[in-house]
Amino acid sequence: MNGNWQICLAALCAGLVLSPQASLAQGSCEAPAAWTSHATVPPPDASVPLTSNCVFHLWAWQTLLWMTQPAADGKPRFLGFPNEAETFAPAAASPAIFVARATPKVLTLTARAAKSSDPFGSILQAGSDGVMIHRGGRAIYYSVNFDPTYYNFIRDKKYFDPAIFEAAPADQNFPDGALEFKYSWRILAENEGATGFYTQQADIQLLIDRNGEVKTDPSQVRRVNVALVGIHVVGVVKDHPEFIWATFEHKDNAPDLPAGMAPDAPTPVSDKDWVFYRANTSASQSNLPNGGAVKLVDPTAQTLTPVTDVFRRFPWGSQPADAANAANIVALNASVRSRVLSSDPVWQNYILIGGTWLPPNSLAPNQSLGTRAVASTRLSNATMETFMQDEDTNCLTCHNTRSAFKAGVRLPPKNLNLSHSLTEAYFRAKKSLNVLKLQ
Repeated sequence: MNGNWQICLAALCAGLVLSPQASLAQGSCEAPAAWTSHATVPPPDASVPLTSNCVFHLWAWQTLLWMTQPAADGKPRFLGFPNEAETFAPAAASPAIFVARATPKVLTLTARAAKSSDPFGSILQAGSDGVMIHRGGRAIYYSVNFDPTYYNFIRDKKYFDPAIFEAAPADQNFPDGALEFKYSWRILAENEGATGFYTQQADIQLLIDRNGEVKTDPSQVRRVNVALVGIHVVGVVKDHPEFIWATFEHKDNAPDLPAGMAPDAPTPVSDKDWVFYRANTSASQSNLPNGGAVKLVDPTAQTLTPVTDVFRRFPWGSQPADAANAANIVALNASVRSRVLSSDPVWQNYILIGGTWLPPNSLAPNQSLGTRAVASTRLSNATMETFMQDEDTNCLTCHNTRSAFKAGVRLPPKNLNLSHSLTEAYFRAKKSLNVLKLQ
């Protein structure tokens, strides 16, 4: 990789508007001069040490820009990456990946499970009691996929087999370069435009009411138009086996909570309409967990209630002590959007919200990690962790190397437990084996 990508230049781009969270020190983090357009950004190089706060955030932007570049079929590269079903398929059902296709691959969305061993059993957000519902009444759907390095590691090690994964060394790490991506998608109404968003057709599982609970039904699939609203970019680089945890959102998703305003204040967060916030809604009526109250209003239209109003409690995932981190993110966003993406009317609307990681080479099995996170220490995505925007929560609060438990099954502590996609695949496979044993 060109060495100049690690250089943080001295000035913010003209016209930069700072977050209302706090008055920020002037950031000095910019994209390298060699990034003259979206197409000129090289792939991330996981062998290059990341030596400053700025270069960690540069890695996140570089990875996003690379994964959204057009592939041979003209579609963004990430659409060709293997999904969870393909990555963790049993050996006998190993899919053909990274081969030419007679027809384009269809994006398939599943409602995000609340860390459940059944990926279709719930549309609760992970780790919380809530479903994100757009003002149109539609639930937000999610998808996950992986780059070739992550995929080949799982297939080569046969970690789709629960017995082999159980026996994996506790201190084994994912290889440098392994990448995992999570996406949040808003379903568009018929004939609805979404100017400035990346849009795509996708297959979704329809929602049903099952004994008073809203579930997804794998037997009912519908093709819809969706708009991308959030992206987690997660990857391993040299000296950081814990992954860098970075997240992006569309700039119009939600307002930031104004500096000094309590998250439960009766005061409006903004007088402006946002995609997931209705103008003049009070802070106290926003970010409300709704798991016990979600109802399927119209099975045909697939509309739910109550609607979720959202604000971002910690802009740039930062607290006052992280002002330099926030300033770097703000400056880098301005640099990438105004120069690298200046002629790209879609991807220039997505912004880095923040990133977090650990001190180098400090990962070990059986650790809780959240309090050791650095940089964006209160990081969340307004569309993926809507109801978990707490003072003591970030990505590494939930992603750790401790034991995992599900339905009486215990997975021993492992560094590999950092990937919930892997641990959930393990529990699904164990559940399937147990069902077979009972038959």
